Amino acid sequence: MYERLTSMINEIHKDDIGVWCGGKVNDGSPEKTIQLPYVHYSDAVMQFIEEVYNFHNEHPEFELNRYGDILHSNNINLIDDGNLDVSDMNGQVVMAILTAAVRSERFCDGVIKHCFDGGLIDKWLLRLKEIDDYVNK
Repeated sequence: MYERLTSMINEIHKDDIGVWCGGKVNDGSPEKTIQLPYVHYSDAVMQFIEEVYNFHNEHPEFELNRYGDILHSNNINLIDDGNLDVSDMNGQVVMAILTAAVRSERFCDGVIKHCFDGGLIDKWLLRLKEIDDYVNK
């Protein structure tokens, strides 16, 4: 079920994820307006984001449009400090975590980069792979 996402694990491991751009390049004058920092994500990350949205659209039964409620009902904070144990979580909860990370990027540049750099997305994708492997036995 999660193959399209989990098939990206190796590609993501080899990827540079993205680089910070912008910042204090200009002085703020009308001719040299300040551009706020943002992350320019790699093609692999952009594909990953697209696959999270594709999963959301193709699986309405997961109710990922209510990802906040799913996380709240499982006592999960939207910010994972790396200590979140996903080993017993079902696919809906893990997908809600991924959805929260991807959607958070709209409000805070660099969230996805933080999740990749901290190994969080890798951990979440590996859990989805475990679920698929168990189901496909």
